[in-house]
Amino acid sequence: MGWKVSMIIIENGAVPVSDETILSAIGMGHLKPLEDCTFEEAMYNRDAGIALGQVNNNTVICDKYLMTAESLERIQDLSLTAAESSLSSLFPDTEILSVACHSTVNYHGYSLIKNGEKQRLKYITADEPRRAMGKDLEEEAAIYARSHRVGEQYFWTIDGDEYQEDQLMEEFTFELAKRRLGFRLDMSNDIFFEERSFRKYGSAKGEERKASISQEPKESKGFFRRLFGI
Repeated sequence: MGWKVSMIIIENGAVPVSDETILSAIGMGHLKPLEDCTFEEAMYNRDAGIALGQVNNNTVICDKYLMTAESLERIQDLSLTAAESSLSSLFPDTEILSVACHSTVNYHGYSLIKNGEKQRLKYITADEPRRAMGKDLEEEAAIYARSHRVGEQYFWTIDGDEYQEDQLMEEFTFELAKRRLGFRLDMSNDIFFEERSFRKYGSAKGEERKASISQEPKESKGFFRRLFGI
């Protein structure tokens, strides 16, 4: 199965936050509710828009790379994007975990914001070297502990074959997502396949891309943006 994952997983705070408030905060308040769906349908959403839902006391935004492409490619420092700042204000004193991957290019990336501060960010593809800032998270550390290092690169020997870091896309993505979801996305789970706990939001085709989700100037497009036209 080819994986295309892009989501922001937000630990729910003491005060509930409505979908409408979240959409407005990230510059997508113009989107309208379309239909309820499962987690799987939200993640592989073919409609023009995004999907929001609740999973194990987390608010999950499946954003079709609209926000993760911005936040995971801004690797210069650990500052927050405009959308991340807005979400941090809505959900203070919580964890906000962004995870994304795409099998076509062995891309995976993730970031962790805790109590309004970005503590970790990592990004890698088959064609671009690993770029990371902040300390390894415990989920990463467990995976790196099974590797051997040559210079700046990590390698894993699995069943006699050697794998580079980008080839462990699923292992990193699913273990990091499990940190908040409580389960791996590649494991059968009723929440993922059966419960209609998400709602799709959309508008006219392509209109959601006009929404301003960041105020930073876009001087150049990174690899991931070029690939998906974001």
